[in-house]
Amino acid sequence: MADGGGARPALVPAQQSKQVTIWSLLDRSDTKKKFEAVIGRQMDVERMLRLCINAVRKMPKLALCDPYSVFGALMTAGSYGLEPNTVSGHAYILPYAKRVPKRDGNGEIIKDGRGKWLWDESYECQFQVGYKGWIALGYRQRDLIKEITGSAIGANDLFEHQKGTTTFLKHSIRLTDQEGKPLGQGQLVGSYCFTALSDGQSFTVLPLDEVHKIRSKSETFRALSRAVEEAESAKERAKAEQKLADTPWVLWEPDMFAKSAIKKHFKQLDVAPQIASASEVDDKGDEGILNLSAMADVDLVRTVRDGDGEPPLIEHGEDQPMNNDIGAEQQREPAPAQQQAATSREPKQNARRADTPPAEDAMPDLPADDDTDTGSLFSE
Repeated sequence: MADGGGARPALVPAQQSKQVTIWSLLDRSDTKKKFEAVIGRQMDVERMLRLCINAVRKMPKLALCDPYSVFGALMTAGSYGLEPNTVSGHAYILPYAKRVPKRDGNGEIIKDGRGKWLWDESYECQFQVGYKGWIALGYRQRDLIKEITGSAIGANDLFEHQKGTTTFLKHSIRLTDQEGKPLGQGQLVGSYCFTALSDGQSFTVLPLDEVHKIRSKSETFRALSRAVEEAESAKERAKAEQKLADTPWVLWEPDMFAKSAIKKHFKQLDVAPQIASASEVDDKGDEGILNLSAMADVDLVRTVRDGDGEPPLIEHGEDQPMNNDIGAEQQREPAPAQQQAATSREPKQNARRADTPPAEDAMPDLPADDDTDTGSLFSE
């Protein structure tokens, strides 16, 4: 495809050796048709393709992830009409750093002289629908939802709600105390989502313990919290705490509280299949079990989006060696930090190994706010 504007990132060695990369997948002649097939009339395909290029350009570590998983994440975002990694906050496609055990040519874990596992660093792509993405999805169902409000509740807020014969919800954020001094929200104690419907109104309130149950399903938050608890030195603890501080549940805590309430509330409404399926995809992504490589398939993406099939999951089976016998044309680009053989491009072989311990994940740098680079890298 011709470069229609903006400088194309320099080719990395993997591209020069004709291995499959996210750039080579985006450059394929049939890429535009694939996005047209999943996006439909929800958004401009040319714009979506530019956003895909910018998403990877702004977060170079995405190029270290399985290229098919990144492509699948971009296809998933497009299928729901959500912009990836932009200031809109619709959806996020992020590379998570994690430790994986080193393996020899037979797929066996390598240990040191004391019997401890040796580790390599790897990058894993994950897809998440943002807080504003849920608002956008809700407003698309205008026949049902007329207004949506979602918010975290602070200990210093004025909050009242009641359901039954007399139903009401009141929320006020106190800006100052009785003496006129600035007053923050304080510790978050819950969240809620309110919707004005075509035939009335409805709301859902999540107390703190319910939000924490939802948070506990996050693979990243759970793994990093455990890393803090199990740190053997002050240096290790400080490093783990910094990684934990960069996760969405810490960095964007109010938004994650609100997002949890919105998703919970939508599950109680008669929402469109696309909203229901987006919730399922987001849940599996947060749990770290969504098979994004499989979502690179057009038919599967549309089936999942329309609610006609379940999101594909990463298989949890017996340990498999890492040097599968595959043709060169099927090889994925291995992450340089992994130092391991490439696995098959077939999604069903993208299985997590049973003897691999929970990953030590870390949030990457946040997407840049600048979304002005929209020079097309595609042409008819």
